Amino acid sequence: MPTFKQGDRVRVIARPQSANDIKENAYFPHMGGVEGTVVKVYSPEEITVSVDRETLPEQNAARHTEIEKRLQERWMDSISQEARANLSDAEKQFKLNYSVIVPANDLELVKPGKRPAKPAAEPDPRVHTQDLDRTEEEFLKSRVG
Repeated sequence: MPTFKQGDRVRVIARPQSANDIKENAYFPHMGGVEGTVVKVYSPEEITVSVDRETLPEQNAARHTEIEKRLQERWMDSISQEARANLSDAEKQFKLNYSVIVPANDLELVKPGKRPAKPAAEPDPRVHTQDLDRTEEEFLKSRVG
């Protein structure tokens, strides 16, 4: 396992989530494949990674953008019209960082200049009403027929 230092380009390894991961909130499957830069190494179990937005799964990126937009609107509404008029275009930009704490064994170094394709979207694990209705109909047909 490589040792990581501040500034390293890394990728979160995609793997199944274990029961211990759930208990410890240590790994989330939707983060598998995202890339970023090591911000701080606290210990081998705690490495802070600033995630590159373009490597986020589509649903996460959309949610992050939505939150960022709402916070920007709230901030702009909280300052006076005069203060708002005095802001430069750069000051009006409101960008949230997306950082995660990941154990070293869930990270791999990324070679410079190599950008993999965006990870495929995870299938939605939730059960939908249509699925329940269809399953119920099939079950009832099997019981009657």
